[in-house]
Amino acid sequence: MRRCFVALLFLPLISACSHPAVPHALPKTVDTMVLRPHPSADSEDLAGEIRARIESPLSFQVGGRLLERRVQLGDHVTRGEVLATLDSRDLDLAVQSAVAQEEATAAQVTLARTDLERVSHLLDQGFVSTAERDHRRVALDAAIAAQKQAQSELALRRDQRNYAQLTAPAAGVITQVSGDVGQVMAAGEPLLRLAQDGRREVAVVLPEDRLAHLHQMHAELSLWADPGRRFPVHLREVSAAADPATRTFTARYSIDPGAPPLALGQSAVLHLYEHHHGEELALPSTAIFEHQGQSLVWIYDAHQNVVHSHPVQVLGVDGNDIVIAGLHAGDVIVTAGTQVLQEGEAVVRHPDSDRS
Repeated sequence: MRRCFVALLFLPLISACSHPAVPHALPKTVDTMVLRPHPSADSEDLAGEIRARIESPLSFQVGGRLLERRVQLGDHVTRGEVLATLDSRDLDLAVQSAVAQEEATAAQVTLARTDLERVSHLLDQGFVSTAERDHRRVALDAAIAAQKQAQSELALRRDQRNYAQLTAPAAGVITQVSGDVGQVMAAGEPLLRLAQDGRREVAVVLPEDRLAHLHQMHAELSLWADPGRRFPVHLREVSAAADPATRTFTARYSIDPGAPPLALGQSAVLHLYEHHHGEELALPSTAIFEHQGQSLVWIYDAHQNVVHSHPVQVLGVDGNDIVIAGLHAGDVIVTAGTQVLQEGEAVVRHPDSDRS
């Protein structure tokens, strides 16, 4: 009887050890979207092109026949890399001539200094006049000045010979080639165009009627290859004069560093819209739920990875979207599974959610 009682005492312990603990529930994965202003009469989409922040036309500082071009269209180059060279035979001859001229003036200085020393010695002995010594001193000064001029000419000719090599001023991509081997290039004539590495921009053409309010308009960028994602851009410059043929203006918008890598020349769309007080926003119908007669949405808090409910005002319907007010552009809204969430609940954003 005692054995049975002891067995009954240990039975709950054995049973507890044989069942694993119930794991904590994992955070729910939710689909989200970033709110953007609802398209209206104050919005416009413009075709654009991805460009480098700095685009430099490259040319030789001296003229001559193009002897070698080492790069092709689309090549990536590094700072200091030799891109092209000119036939430098004429430049070499100019350097040799300048060297000979400098040596001749150096000999003139030596001779003039020797004459001055000789005349000064004779003046001490009373054989020549002071005027003769002064004459020799002036001749020495003139010879020294001629030597300095010859030295400057030699330095210039050597620099010009070095200019026969065209080097890259910075790392970047060759986006244009305007000459080939055998062509006679004039000094300053563009041969290559270099799009430097670094910040990227989008260039667009604007009609005249958009200039007046351009600085007050918000801008976003999307790519033809990925139209579902948008990136914030900021107006950097607008051309001072209109194109004489099309009467349009070119504007360049800087792209934020957080954007993904963009290829030069890639097609893009610039979305322009004006800011309004209490701006209208569009949401899919699945993002809105009702509670106690009030329309609500879940706002995702990226800092704490939780959701909070927020009331909205439904203004109308536009296709499959609901036009609402009460939120702000840039808010991250849960678009699916709203009925199963709770206030302050921890969630995880779906990897394919709109994170622009």
